[in-house]
Amino acid sequence: MFKEITSVSVSGCYWTGSSAVLDLLKEHSSCVLIPDEFSAYSYGQFFEEALHPLRQGIFHKSTIEKNLTRFIEFNKNEPPILFAVMRRLCHLASFYPEQLFYRRRGIGAILGKKYQAACESFVVHFRELENDIGPEGMKHLFKLLNQILVEGTYGALSNINRGIPKQKVIGVFDQFISAPYIEFAKPWLPDTKFINVDRDWRDQYIEMRPQMDRMIKVNNSIGARPWAEDIIDRLPTKIEFFVELRNRVELLKARRDKNPDTIWLQFEDLVTDVDRVAIELFDFLNIDKENWSPDTVFIPAKSATNIGKWRTSPYQDELEIIDYKLSR
Repeated sequence: MFKEITSVSVSGCYWTGSSAVLDLLKEHSSCVLIPDEFSAYSYGQFFEEALHPLRQGIFHKSTIEKNLTRFIEFNKNEPPILFAVMRRLCHLASFYPEQLFYRRRGIGAILGKKYQAACESFVVHFRELENDIGPEGMKHLFKLLNQILVEGTYGALSNINRGIPKQKVIGVFDQFISAPYIEFAKPWLPDTKFINVDRDWRDQYIEMRPQMDRMIKVNNSIGARPWAEDIIDRLPTKIEFFVELRNRVELLKARRDKNPDTIWLQFEDLVTDVDRVAIELFDFLNIDKENWSPDTVFIPAKSATNIGKWRTSPYQDELEIIDYKLSR
């Protein structure tokens, strides 16, 4: 057994380069990456809509069931080719049935029986709270929630073959809690740290632009709000959606000093000054730089090709409009 096992959430804001941070953490022997995006809790939406009201003594059954359904479906497998083809056909027809577009990542099978058992216990106990939201029930829910992270880390650890220091292990959960939901998640995850990654908004816009309409439609179909977006009947324009998104990012970054367990990293800084940013990151996680093997996974020169892509983009007019709206 390890002396200490903790968790960290690494999150971006759509195409902001968080995968570069994940690659850097892979190079540190104390870090164990949970495979794939860990969207079991809908990027943190679960905490705002289901767990936060519960702390106020409110059990909103329909909202809780929607969030639990996304949680349950996340752990399931699906026939990848069949579902991909069906989703493609639905997209061409602008038809987005909820059951088809749930995010099923098959993580349950990957992380093992103990992880699956912890998830099942969490769901059963959560539903039981409808009849009695008392302190003991809440305490047990808290324990089950954190046990999922522990078992997920052990499950991921069993799938890799490398030495792990016995003094500390950090489970790294990709896209676990996005920045707008940290305030709702923190009371439930007191030992979890949160890494948020941002990027030059111009490169971000250029990369997410081709996927934006489809992404919004899919999220609306399953009631998902990865960055606390409003779900509305009218599809916003790309510029409308992006400006609102960037305003939210800047607001959250301005409040970052209020939470010592939260850090913001800039993708460009990581690429151009990797040693400084790596030390800042390792200090934040309280892990030793000596256990870092640089240039084994994260290759700054490769990531550098993703900087300044906006300069050759054909969407200069849109970038100018966005720049104007953001500067107002």
